[in-house]
Amino acid sequence: MTVLAKKDTLNSKKLINSLCLVEPKSFCMKIFIDSADIKEIEKYVSWGICDGVTTNPSICLKAGVQGGAEGMKQRQIEIARLISPQPLSVEVTTD
Repeated sequence: MTVLAKKDTLNSKKLINSLCLVEPKSFCMKIFIDSADIKEIEKYVSWGICDGVTTNPSICLKAGVQGGAEGMKQRQIEIARLISPQPLSVEVTTD
């Protein structure tokens, strides 16, 4: 597939959606941010390219989330409110 785009439109969801109109839908992909950092998520949401967020306990710890399971739960609620109506995927672990 050849993609031609102006430099100033590369970070635009409009461009991504227009590519989906050209190519079969099976070639379109969603972009999920793999983070628990609120400022990082806000940045990509503001660019209009965020289709959702994925996170897990390791990512939460790297982002500085404290308070154990309750702290992670609160951060996930904060992320869900920030990206609504886009999906939040949360991976969990057990012993």
